[in-house]
Amino acid sequence: MNYTELNDSELTIRCKEELPDKYDAYNHLVERYKNYVFKIAYEKLSNREDAEEVTQETFVRIFFGLKNFRMESSLKTWITRITINICLTIQLSNKYKFWRYCVTPEGDVDLENIYSSILNKQQEENFWKKLGALLKKMIDQYRKVFIFRYIKNLTITQISQKISSSIGATKMRIKRAKDQFYKILNRD
Repeated sequence: MNYTELNDSELTIRCKEELPDKYDAYNHLVERYKNYVFKIAYEKLSNREDAEEVTQETFVRIFFGLKNFRMESSLKTWITRITINICLTIQLSNKYKFWRYCVTPEGDVDLENIYSSILNKQQEENFWKKLGALLKKMIDQYRKVFIFRYIKNLTITQISQKISSSIGATKMRIKRAKDQFYKILNRD
């Protein structure tokens, strides 16, 4: 059988007929869509390893889900939806890891932990560029205390002396700076 001549609907029907005993049609489906799935995953996640993982997971789900695929949408639409759902799961997982490992119980941002847990040495330059871009979006007074507290690791007393402010006002400014940083981070 020459599977390259089959359109997506015919290929889907063939896969449903063959699986789980034969894999010829399914293997052709994988070949037809593997680059497409990888491209979507890479665009969503900007990480080659995650995109490869999503590609594999997508085809595993397709393998087990084809028997229930009702063909109410096109095969391509169905594959796209599966791929995007897996990407969203990974993004949520990464966001959870960020909050769990990079934000202290007091709610402080641990930039060193962000750096060491998420990035490798090759990405260091991009990290600092991204951080700089985020900081530039902050209001000047908040940016200053944010840098003092979370990048230079100054104490609240040291910061209050540098900005000529009371301890209470400094704590409030640090909290507002942190809140603004999170809002900007979540927007980007």
